[in-house]
Amino acid sequence: MNILYLAHRIPYPPNKGDKIRAFNEIKFFSQNHTVDVACLIDTPNDKQYIEPLKKHCRHLAYTTVNAKIKKAKSVLSALCSGTTCTEEFFHSKDLQKQIDDLIARNNYDIIYIFCSSMASYVRDKHNIPRVIDFVDIDSDKWIQYSKFAPFFLRWLYRREGKILGQEEENILSWAEAAFLVTELEAEFFSHLDQSSKVYGIPNGIDRSFFDPDKTPSDEQLAKEKYVCFTGAMDYFPNEDGVLFFYEKIYPHIRKQLPNLKLYVVGSNPTPRLQKLAQDKNVVVTGTVDDIRPYIKYAQLSVVPLRMARGIQNKILEAIAMGAAVVCTSNAAEGLVMRHGTDLYIEDDEQKFATRVIDLLNDPEKREQLLKSAQQQLIDHYDWQNNLKKMELIMRDIVSGKKKNAEGGI
Repeated sequence: MNILYLAHRIPYPPNKGDKIRAFNEIKFFSQNHTVDVACLIDTPNDKQYIEPLKKHCRHLAYTTVNAKIKKAKSVLSALCSGTTCTEEFFHSKDLQKQIDDLIARNNYDIIYIFCSSMASYVRDKHNIPRVIDFVDIDSDKWIQYSKFAPFFLRWLYRREGKILGQEEENILSWAEAAFLVTELEAEFFSHLDQSSKVYGIPNGIDRSFFDPDKTPSDEQLAKEKYVCFTGAMDYFPNEDGVLFFYEKIYPHIRKQLPNLKLYVVGSNPTPRLQKLAQDKNVVVTGTVDDIRPYIKYAQLSVVPLRMARGIQNKILEAIAMGAAVVCTSNAAEGLVMRHGTDLYIEDDEQKFATRVIDLLNDPEKREQLLKSAQQQLIDHYDWQNNLKKMELIMRDIVSGKKKNAEGGI
């Protein structure tokens, strides 16, 4: 197949949720197909990843945007036009021209849209089959955000969720197929369309990379006794999850384990998270070259998210690296992991703390959970197996389109 792949952010390096999925899709498709990629770069530092990404595609079209200026303009534009802030933020006239040029010069079999924010670029390209990877339900995430956001942002977030939900329904009406990261997400979307073109395709985990035996040693981390939280720390649900843990759960734990440290590991910690480092038992790392040692030497991985959709890669990575997990039901919602068998799931603050304490005091139980959870990784979270299903669906769409054209339909 000749594939045009549209991504809202440069899908490299695979170090955060959306980039992990997008990069692995591109990497997989490029094994047997021709892939051209078009994307935006909204972080100046990401320009260094242009050349590495080019190794996985035939052509890379991109444009850079100033995120701060673009964000302000997108809110104003959305309020004036009635569209979503998301679409306004990710739409670029320059990238639109590049995409139009690519389509004019290449005979694409299919257009692959990663996230609803890129759909506007090819909304009117009716002559080429279009599929979309919604990943998860963005409209519902904005509704969730509105419940925990500062008061002055709640109305804006609710508005975004409502209008984005309408846009998701519109996209589903013209896309040949829609993918989501879990069957649960797919079932939620299926009520919008009865044609059975909504599919749950789970993420995978690169177990050859997230392997504690292949992870560099770190003598300092090996001496520490800590639990860790990993992720992009300028992402609102992650920031909220860490603050929730620190303010509501961690105090219960420290009553019994006063020297247990909390490591907050990930890029771009917000000012609120940076302030936590004033506590001698909290380490806020900021960007790290390799996240694996921090997980490898952690006694536990905690994922206390109050807002979440889809699959939390941080849970898969922790399990692969040998760290047992205690999480909230929101964080575990898209996973096949079972409470008490593969990990512990608790929403109550005191119960969450109790699970952490019990597991820290019971190495045998930690190993028991890990053994079961790691088998789940093998059975359900393999990139090659999962993306083969996606590839087959796309092949059938392209094949059907060609048969219709040959038959004069």
